Amino acid sequence: MKMIFNELEGFDDFRGRVDVIGETPAEVLAMIKRFRLVDAAGESEVDRALKLVEIVSAGELTHSLQSDKLPWFEINGTVENEFVAPYLEKLKRITGCELSVLPDMELTDVFPDRLKHTYLLNRLWIEFGSVCYQCFGNAEKWNGKSAAVNAENYVTRYMAEEFAHEPLTPEFIANRNGTYSRNPEYATGRKQKLVPQVTADWFMSALFAWWEAEKATPEQKAIIAGNLLGGKYSPWWNDYQGVYVADDAGPIDWDGNGAKARHVKWEEFAALGAAV
Repeated sequence: MKMIFNELEGFDDFRGRVDVIGETPAEVLAMIKRFRLVDAAGESEVDRALKLVEIVSAGELTHSLQSDKLPWFEINGTVENEFVAPYLEKLKRITGCELSVLPDMELTDVFPDRLKHTYLLNRLWIEFGSVCYQCFGNAEKWNGKSAAVNAENYVTRYMAEEFAHEPLTPEFIANRNGTYSRNPEYATGRKQKLVPQVTADWFMSALFAWWEAEKATPEQKAIIAGNLLGGKYSPWWNDYQGVYVADDAGPIDWDGNGAKARHVKWEEFAALGAAV
């Protein structure tokens, strides 16, 4: 999917028009859903279905976004390192691989949804140890801030939320005497401070894929290949304590039919890693 930003003339805040171009049926369908391109009022289900088939059959779709009230801006930035640190810590705990900086990597294609309702992601990558992004966001002038400043602030927050945990705002607060008082922050729309935490499985999977290709020892690769769960329920690294592997001398009756297995704790798995 391509996204092209075209700066508009006559403005001093660098606002522009965003052209989103879908080049595959999957991309076109995602655009139709995100921008509601077949939801015209008064149309029947049959009419909408025929329009959907017509758009997808065309093979390529371009949709332009431009607004005077909520102008669009190109936002470039990096995710704060504090929100990335938990991912490096988990990589080290499981594999024994300690990285002082993130490896260069393209992440655009593994990002789960580039057409967010709050912003559009054009590119996501790692360079010089930082997670970098190029997004398109829109906003209006509000609270004494320009539309451009608000758009940048919103996108900065949204991108941080992709990597961190946002606590819920409780409706009630416990008092010391066992009673509860209504939380004045509840339902105000104010954002809670983000907590650094591994929440983006897609990013963690990308780091583990890089590690397996570049740093894993043959012994560690053999254990990954012999993982009995095989990612059936979650990624192989997502178990808190370790991984189950086939072992004829193992103490675990795996399937009740004679197959044996053993549990490899992450401490043992990490010890098999090379000194990196």
